[in-house]
Amino acid sequence: MRTIFSFITAAFILMFSVSGVSAKYRYDTNLSKLWNSVSSSSQTENQAISTRNTLFRQLMSEMGVIFAPSFMAPAETLGYMGFALDLNYGITTISSGEDFWQNGIVGTPQGAVQTIGMQIRKGMWFPLPGFEIGGGVKYLLQSHMYAPHVFAKFSLNEGYFKWPIPALSVRGHGIRVMGSTDVDITLASVDVSISKSFGLNSTVNLTPYAGYNALMIVADSKVILALSPDSPTGYDDAVFDDQDTILRHRLFLGARLTYYKLVVTLEGVFTLPGDSEDVVDVYSSGQTLKIKDASKLQQSYTISLGWDW
Repeated sequence: MRTIFSFITAAFILMFSVSGVSAKYRYDTNLSKLWNSVSSSSQTENQAISTRNTLFRQLMSEMGVIFAPSFMAPAETLGYMGFALDLNYGITTISSGEDFWQNGIVGTPQGAVQTIGMQIRKGMWFPLPGFEIGGGVKYLLQSHMYAPHVFAKFSLNEGYFKWPIPALSVRGHGIRVMGSTDVDITLASVDVSISKSFGLNSTVNLTPYAGYNALMIVADSKVILALSPDSPTGYDDAVFDDQDTILRHRLFLGARLTYYKLVVTLEGVFTLPGDSEDVVDVYSSGQTLKIKDASKLQQSYTISLGWDW
């Protein structure tokens, strides 16, 4: 027990010491670079506005998936006396060759990014049985960005260990991405999951689970420096247009292996290609432009090591 808490403490110290360093890292956002990558001289004003905001929407869509919750637990809850914590490591694929990644961050992106995180869960009686709350944090390696989250889960059906009846639950997450200097990202997540426990040799418990998740991403650009030939300094303040919520659909499956109180969980999440749309008003011409999220399929794979009481 002491070893586990020491490891968690060391991980938090490392994460927040890295996030406090002033130097820029590979995956830190750089919206000025993204804005200036679109040349207004080679496009009409409407084309430049449409291109910039489309790139911004796609970058925020895939960035949101990186910080989206890893579920790392079956549908069944801990019980009102239960308590659990885990540490996890994950990788998530991104469209690294696309312009919004090439120009939207400080460095050169790779095909997948890495994250580390931790989560605490506690069973509750509110007075509903099968209720669980928790929270944690996810940190994007090679960046200053991290995302604290909280969640609540309610099991609609559980406890039928000797019958072929699966557990069923509904869960909601709230996530806030922190550490970026030029964008605010807030995530909301709702999922439904199903699972069934199986005993192995009376010593090990295996619980496969699967589910569907709706991820909602709200991203607001802060003021950035944009190239401006009309400005005496060559630069002027700019901001990407506010856009409606980005919706991503995710399917997940995993398996939890429990030996005594030690828990190992493996999980895969498949985020379907983005297709949400929004409109941007061009005030100078009075026109309305359609902006579409065309981000591609993303895959996330996570492994966690935990301890259940």
